[in-house]
Amino acid sequence: MKTNIFSSSKRGFSAVDLLIVIATIVVIAGVVLPMMSRPKGKGHQRIRCVNNLKQVSIGFRLYAIDGDPYPSYNMTNQAWNYLQTVGREIGSPKVLLCPEDASRSQPALNFEEVPAENSFSSPAFQNNALSYFYGVDSSEDKPGMILSGDRSLSTNATILSGLLSIETNTPVQWAKGLHPIGGNVGLADGSVSQMNDARLLDLVRTGTNGTQRLLIP
Repeated sequence: MKTNIFSSSKRGFSAVDLLIVIATIVVIAGVVLPMMSRPKGKGHQRIRCVNNLKQVSIGFRLYAIDGDPYPSYNMTNQAWNYLQTVGREIGSPKVLLCPEDASRSQPALNFEEVPAENSFSSPAFQNNALSYFYGVDSSEDKPGMILSGDRSLSTNATILSGLLSIETNTPVQWAKGLHPIGGNVGLADGSVSQMNDARLLDLVRTGTNGTQRLLIP
């Protein structure tokens, strides 16, 4: 009797083979999927910051559509209060923190007016949960004015705080502390751009009509 040398290759796909294939797929998925979902370095964080500022800009424009001008108070050290006013339109205070702002990493959870434990208006949060400055003189009918941006502004290589008045010749620049290079700026027209020092100076020269005040948290 002749032995069929092909008989072993014609056997069916067994349950054991199927289990081996499934186990292999599970192992591969366990390795690959976390790598795909992992933040992709500093560039990814920078894009998240841009998206945060876009949401802030949209919030101010929605606030203006309701018939209210951009908020303008006589405050020199409470940048958070301006964002609190537009909190309903912004949606979540979590977007008020830049993902690369290592010194301010704990976001508030809501914009409740009465200070609660996790509200943005609570003294534990306020400026401590805010990475972005506010352009006090910005308004919807002045689209080229600076509305908001990374708080790492400086005129002396050190991050400033409080009210900064800038004119067309103010030597404003980005200090180190948030992004490795440059920063992000949102304009009153709702646009947001990544800027190095040169682009920031150009914006100040061409987009600032006289003096503009920026309130830095």
